[in-house]
Amino acid sequence: MRIALYGKSADSESIAYLKPLFERFSHHKVSYMIYKPFYEVLRSRIELDDNPVLFTSKDVLRDKADFLFSIGGDGTLLDTLTLQEYR
Repeated sequence: MRIALYGKSADSESIAYLKPLFERFSHHKVSYMIYKPFYEVLRSRIELDDNPVLFTSKDVLRDKADFLFSIGGDGTLLDTLTLQEYR
């Protein structure tokens, strides 16, 4: 399973939910990619894998992610739709 994570910001409440998510990814050896600007927000606040795969556009995601998770509110969800590949 390959997961891509898209987000824009992370407040303290969000971090409390994201830490266990990344711990589970690590425990279950789940491969994941992170939107580069979101990674910049997270990297000092959450322990992440060394050198995670980063993406900045849908072209990088093509055929490399089975799921795309949107982490944020309504605006973030709408932005995530532009990253989907329609077939």
